[in-house]
Amino acid sequence: MTYFLRFCLALTCSGTIAWTELKAAPAQTSVVVQNTAQVVYKALLGKWTGSLEYRDYSNNKRVTLPAVLEVSVSGEAMTWHFTYDDGPGKTVTGEETIVINAQDQTFREQAAESKTPKIYHLSGLNDFAQQGQGQLVVTGIAEDDSQKVDLRKTLTIMGKSLTILKEVRPPGAEFLFRNKYTFKRAEL
Repeated sequence: MTYFLRFCLALTCSGTIAWTELKAAPAQTSVVVQNTAQVVYKALLGKWTGSLEYRDYSNNKRVTLPAVLEVSVSGEAMTWHFTYDDGPGKTVTGEETIVINAQDQTFREQAAESKTPKIYHLSGLNDFAQQGQGQLVVTGIAEDDSQKVDLRKTLTIMGKSLTILKEVRPPGAEFLFRNKYTFKRAEL
């Protein structure tokens, strides 16, 4: 547990000056934890432009599409709004709400069309919060191509660049590329 120490200059009865240590209550860890998540939110806030590369399961080939990500923050949650250009006259959108719980080291995501959020383990948060950039790794169990898989999603935020690599591991296999977003921060 973290404690803040405070010292007070006190005038003693004999007229001399002395330093006195005051006992303080434990630091408000919820404030520190909340600020840790807010560092990530601040790093992601805004508009990002780039591409989505994904593995097409129908032919096992990789496909690349232009993509835009707009991140907004409201209180303890981020909203990720994706827009993909899937060919002439075909624009696809998606939206997810993300909540980072720094105390529990969890990453909760909920797609707009889903009734149930998915909660994953989050690592790298403390290092990221100290540096204001870096790598976050989200892991857990997910569903991909109608089967349960291990999920590993790696978010790398370095200044004006953002990559989100999603890998999946079917039972008994190695991690496989699923998709990758590559973005640059849009200039205002």
